[in-house]
Amino acid sequence: MAALRLRESVIEAKQKLANGREKLKRQHEAGTPGVQLCAQITDCFDGIILDLVNAAADDVPGFTPERVLSNIAVVPHGGYGRRDTAPYSDIDLMVLHAPTFREPAIQFTKRLQQDVFDVGLILGHSLRTPSQAISAALSDATIFTSLAENRYLAGSVGLFRDFAEPFRRKARRSYRGLFHAIMKARDEERQQYGEIVHLLEPNIKRSSGALRGIQMVRWLGFAKFGENELDSLNRLGAISDRDRKILRDAREYLLRLRNELHFHAGKSSDLLDRAEQIRIAEMHFIASIRPQSVVTTLLGPIMTRRVDRDFHVGPYRISTSRRWKQHRAGQLDQVLELMIAASRFERQIDHPTWEVIRARFQGQGEIEMTEATRKAFLTLLSEPGRLGQLLRRLHELRLLEKIVPGMAHARCLLQFNQYHKYTVDAHCIKTVECATEFLEREDTLGAVCRSIKKRWLLHLALLIHDLGKGFPEDHSIVGAEIAGEVADRFWLSPQDKETLVHLVRYHLSMSHLAFRRDTSDEQLVLRFAMENGPAERMKMLFVLT
Repeated sequence: MAALRLRESVIEAKQKLANGREKLKRQHEAGTPGVQLCAQITDCFDGIILDLVNAAADDVPGFTPERVLSNIAVVPHGGYGRRDTAPYSDIDLMVLHAPTFREPAIQFTKRLQQDVFDVGLILGHSLRTPSQAISAALSDATIFTSLAENRYLAGSVGLFRDFAEPFRRKARRSYRGLFHAIMKARDEERQQYGEIVHLLEPNIKRSSGALRGIQMVRWLGFAKFGENELDSLNRLGAISDRDRKILRDAREYLLRLRNELHFHAGKSSDLLDRAEQIRIAEMHFIASIRPQSVVTTLLGPIMTRRVDRDFHVGPYRISTSRRWKQHRAGQLDQVLELMIAASRFERQIDHPTWEVIRARFQGQGEIEMTEATRKAFLTLLSEPGRLGQLLRRLHELRLLEKIVPGMAHARCLLQFNQYHKYTVDAHCIKTVECATEFLEREDTLGAVCRSIKKRWLLHLALLIHDLGKGFPEDHSIVGAEIAGEVADRFWLSPQDKETLVHLVRYHLSMSHLAFRRDTSDEQLVLRFAMENGPAERMKMLFVLT
């Protein structure tokens, strides 16, 4: 059987793609910024696609190329539309067609799809009329977020405008529904790729704190204002100057990192695994980053009710008065009181309040641990509502380590083994969050968790249980010493101090008993119970395990 012969246009496009990638790889190695290189990759892909579009238009039976191109429009969208294209990214194209031109448009799209595939690019494509495209986008969050990043490439400008302008208007009218759909879709993706930023092996595109978070700002901006560029959103007052700079710097860093992953793998690769972390950490362009560091944090007015003269609780968020922002935002005990209210009412603290808190504490050194701060933090630990998220925010603001000094050493501390997927600090906070979720379970674990009287003590033990890692000695022994220091810092009673130290020192003992010893031996189990009693402590150890 004779081998299939590629069309001349495809052979030329394959050579152009190979030459383009090689040239761009040299530019990347020479230090070309990530955003600039992605734009050049997009230009390279655009040139190839335009050649293939013209070849496909010339191959539709019974129609001249001019007539074909006057009845279709080729629209890049998603990352390709945004011009964030990485070296081996797939490309998303929508072919718009006039309602009376469907059959020729199908012929055109089949030829284009085959040629793009033969060139070696991965293509995601759709064929729609402008009205069909708008309807699909407004009824599906995934389609909406991709088409929100659209631009014209070839064909009829008028047909493209028939889609783009009504789409922008209708999106703004549907903002509230789109907002909830986008947030839900992003939550589902985070559950799959990592819901917190301190993953040991993050996905540079989809994990929390990565490129997807920046893209979500663009999508929500398009839905609310009809604009998705950060500069435009800044001019509209939707994001501050500071946030614009943070997002732009983060985008540059992450795109450059993603380009490196792609070039080194020679294929699409967005997972920053351990081997890549070690390799990239030695490279000049991020040599100043600490070796332990992974990609870290970037990044509806209805009736409200006042629960305090300074706190206002709405349906989704809790906000603060101007007086609180001016006089109390720089006091750690007052910030903790705000968090207690947010946890009790299960509301998020609004962004302007966080901005003020962040500005007040930025660059501060040691903070005096007052009695009010100690009491407020222990009270916060007893409130399960949003405890994990609030501890995480305290850690991001570098306030948690001022309360529990051992958290500074654990920040971004790696632990590669079969038991853990997060850095030490993130793991400790995650265990607290899991314990609060146990309260909702209808099983033995849930019942035991609900029966514990001093849940704040359990949460404190969980928060510090692995802080002994990263030292030469056994982490449980070092951790017990840290637990004693924490107990003294919080002026715990002798009994509570003993319990805290014991839980940290022996936090692996019950799992060792369950998996390494014969639990049918009644004497063994009895001896374990006597060593780890009383009953309240045993309950805590069970939940901790």
